[in-house]
Amino acid sequence: PQEQSLPDDGTLREQARRASAVFNKYPQVQDSQAYVWFAGETQRYLNSEGAESLVMDSLGQVALRAQGQAKDGYPIRAGKDIYFVGVSSMPSVSQLEKEAEKLGQKVAELYNSGTLEAYIGPVLLEDGAAGDLLYNLFVANVSNPGEEWLENGVDERMGQLTPKLG
Repeated sequence: PQEQSLPDDGTLREQARRASAVFNKYPQVQDSQAYVWFAGETQRYLNSEGAESLVMDSLGQVALRAQGQAKDGYPIRAGKDIYFVGVSSMPSVSQLEKEAEKLGQKVAELYNSGTLEAYIGPVLLEDGAAGDLLYNLFVANVSNPGEEWLENGVDERMGQLTPKLG
């Protein structure tokens, strides 16, 4: 069997560079990253009877990240992870540039969106929302936590309550 082909290191660097360059069109993007990662593995098995087996495995990832800050100071983040198996399914440079373009547009759109106003007033809860709120704020914090107990049988968050209850 033939060894699997691996992408050229220069090709991966060029893909990351070109995808990252797209963010330069968006002044609202203050920080950006483009990572291209690929790992290939070939395992050969041979037993004492002469039987052999070859297992080839590969996995790749492209991670695109864009960050900025809204007019009100709120951080803006957008990202996209693309996974692929094998060189043949690796995304093309044009696909990566399109994805980077979408992220740049998203950060620009969020930058230009309105600011969030603080709301103080009544809150309407529908259906089971009141029960969920009560559970998340009260029950989950008062009930016995599902963590390991310490050697002396006292959970740090429970203080001395458990020994007193017996």
